[in-house]
Amino acid sequence: MRKFFILGFVFALSQTWITLAAAADSDLFALPPDAQIKGATDGKLAPVAFKPPTGEQFEARLKQMSDSFKPIDYEPALKAKELGAGLDPSFQFVRDQIRFESYPGVLRGAKGAYIAKAANAADRALLLAGFLQDKGIECRFAIGHLADADCQKLFEQMFAAPQRTAQAEDSTQSGEFAKAVRARALRDFSAIRGALGEHLPTTTVPDRTQLLKEIASHVWVQAKSGDKWIDLDPSFADAQSGKTYCKADQVVTALPAEMFQQATIRVIVETLDGASLKKETLLEMTRPVRELADKQLFVLHVPPAGLAGLGNSAGGKKDAWAPGIWLDGDVVVGKQISLDESRKPAGGAVGDALDALDDKPVAAAAPAIVSETLEFELTAPGAAPQIVRRSLYDRGGPAWRRTAPDTKTLRPLERDENGPVALQAIHNIWLSTGRHSMAEYAGAMGMLLDSVQKAPAEADQTDFNRMAWQIALQNLSCVLWGDQTFLPALNDDPSVRFYVDSPRILMFTISIHKDPAAADNRLIRFEIDLRRDTIRGVAKDAAAAPALVLRKLWYGTLEGALEHETIAVQSVAATEQQSPVASTSALLDKGQTVVLTPSDAAKPWETLSPDKNTAARIAAALQAGETLVVPKDALASADAGWWAISPGTADLRAVGADDLNHGSTDVSGKLVRKAPGSYGGSSGSGTQYYNPKTGGSYTYKQKTAGGNEDATILVTVSIPGAITIRITVTHALVACALAAAACLVWYAVR
Repeated sequence: MRKFFILGFVFALSQTWITLAAAADSDLFALPPDAQIKGATDGKLAPVAFKPPTGEQFEARLKQMSDSFKPIDYEPALKAKELGAGLDPSFQFVRDQIRFESYPGVLRGAKGAYIAKAANAADRALLLAGFLQDKGIECRFAIGHLADADCQKLFEQMFAAPQRTAQAEDSTQSGEFAKAVRARALRDFSAIRGALGEHLPTTTVPDRTQLLKEIASHVWVQAKSGDKWIDLDPSFADAQSGKTYCKADQVVTALPAEMFQQATIRVIVETLDGASLKKETLLEMTRPVRELADKQLFVLHVPPAGLAGLGNSAGGKKDAWAPGIWLDGDVVVGKQISLDESRKPAGGAVGDALDALDDKPVAAAAPAIVSETLEFELTAPGAAPQIVRRSLYDRGGPAWRRTAPDTKTLRPLERDENGPVALQAIHNIWLSTGRHSMAEYAGAMGMLLDSVQKAPAEADQTDFNRMAWQIALQNLSCVLWGDQTFLPALNDDPSVRFYVDSPRILMFTISIHKDPAAADNRLIRFEIDLRRDTIRGVAKDAAAAPALVLRKLWYGTLEGALEHETIAVQSVAATEQQSPVASTSALLDKGQTVVLTPSDAAKPWETLSPDKNTAARIAAALQAGETLVVPKDALASADAGWWAISPGTADLRAVGADDLNHGSTDVSGKLVRKAPGSYGGSSGSGTQYYNPKTGGSYTYKQKTAGGNEDATILVTVSIPGAITIRITVTHALVACALAAAACLVWYAVR
């Protein structure tokens, strides 16, 4: 029976998806009772046993997925064909099957509303209009404002029990991974609850006034029947065709852009010119959130060779790199910046397409590069913009910024033979607005299985489009857990309701670092950063507030435990031995916790920790109003981490070193040699991948020097005509990136 090591990590992760809904229904991830919480801090956590599946096992699981995930349950166009002719069948489906949830503006769109089986008035209207337009019925949108009494009715509707979905059989191995996640979360939750005692955080956002204001902004459909326009407002349980609930302030053929939630992605560079810190935006892209949700999105950098390939001179600059965004195969490249740390005078102009920051020669030394930041700006109708930032590299650091900035104390960038290590990293970003198309996910897994069972033709290994998909598929698995599993499990109390009201932003990074223990070796770092992992919690009344807060804290510990266990399994799948995992949860192994509250911000920042950078990080968090639960023995460490509880919302995040909401591990570039075929074929064999953009497939031929499967190889990854980036990987690690997708597939069907 053939072993599929190339599918091993996929299988381990995807083991969990096929019965994940069953777990949610059986309360595996529901808020644990007090009897289980007490004493759980002392519980011993065992690593998950990882056993690569056989091809037959994987194929059997894939059939379960295909049987469980029907395309008609995820594609509104297929549902439209099933619904009867005329207006009423589509109208009644949206009225009866799509629950009401309040959030500002268009977030999920028609397909997202259909998959989630829940949406606000605007997204429900888009879904209904889509159903009718698929039948050839002309539609337009009416926009108005509901009276307070009707807003109160819709508020109450949010607490109706969600529908349950059909369940699949459980599996022993999937249960092991799920139970490991829960056991770690339970231990961490027990420590957090014990530290907080009776002083639980409070929630003030969103308050009922804000929710009612959101609900009042109302949208419905008008459909043309003969020479008449018929009002179709499916918002209320007693809604009927032709009945309206408010006056139309305006009627439009398409919802205006200002009604859509928007996301702007920026890459910002910071320089020190004398004593002044200056910022400049190198790259910016704005899209409606619904156009970014569930899309393959990568942020990376174009090295000097890539710029030359674009016909741009480096203008005499050393280390000229430019940030780029890859979105489902489309590429946007920003301005270049020189990473030359010598600060020699600038040497001339660059090409028109990619201008340098200082494109005119000056006698003085060039400004010193300090940091580069990825920034997300989220906007929604009637709401203040939200800014989310992620440092890509920072030569200064938190403590440096609290002193007089000085170029002499800037840290050097980590480098290898290809340039700055930070700029060679690949960042895969997922924006999520709720549930996902599991039918499409199952189809992708089927393509993956087909790819290792067939003998594909040889193909170019240097095409980024050929490699991005399997990396993104791997990471999507982790996104699914929060939306498909943990979040539904929170809705076990009819007095509270949890859902996604704005995009969750999750980042997954692969970077290559020199191994300090072996000069010819590399450490491949896998990192999960739940950059913006917030969900909305709504309490029916004041008495339900404690239940809401506890579930917010429980969700945060579940997500932190998932990061840890996913990274742990990832390292085992890659090397057949577990590498140490860096996470907030791992720090708890060292001892008890201490609680720091915003009142501690009054203390001198230097006294908050013996490590100056840790002290500065803590001070910044406290000044932002956060409450911190810190593993006591890690408080003085340069790599200190903690659980941060946000003011007003009670969202809990596991924060690690460099303020990443993360789990990470470094695995060695030298792997244990396996029997021929264990990596999915001997050296030089091809592996076929699915191309989600075209629906076709392609091949990627792995090559190693001298036919040695153990050798570390250099792969040139390129976006045709635009970006070239060099990363160091190994034969099996490329297979591991492919395989990682399935580590979460088998355990959830919701």
